[in-house]
Amino acid sequence: MLACFLAASAPSASEAATATAGPDVVAAQSRAESAVSDPGGNTNGARGLAIPGYDALSASQVVERLVGLEADELVAVRDYERAHRQRRTILGKIEQLAAG
Repeated sequence: MLACFLAASAPSASEAATATAGPDVVAAQSRAESAVSDPGGNTNGARGLAIPGYDALSASQVVERLVGLEADELVAVRDYERAHRQRRTILGKIEQLAAG
């Protein structure tokens, strides 16, 4: 009975770590939790992109999917790619498509 009470009232390991951690550790934990992938393979930041599963794709797979995207969708992919992996193949193809 006492064990049940202790288990129910004890903080989780995550809560305990957060309670004793400094702000840098808490911020890092928050970033890690927000980077959890959705079933489509996108992290939270990639969910709004027009390419499903973006974060799980290779550069060549992304390049194949860029053709046919609207200008605003290309801008979103470009901005996301610049902020994250900075793959030159993808960024170059986006520039090429935007130029004409």
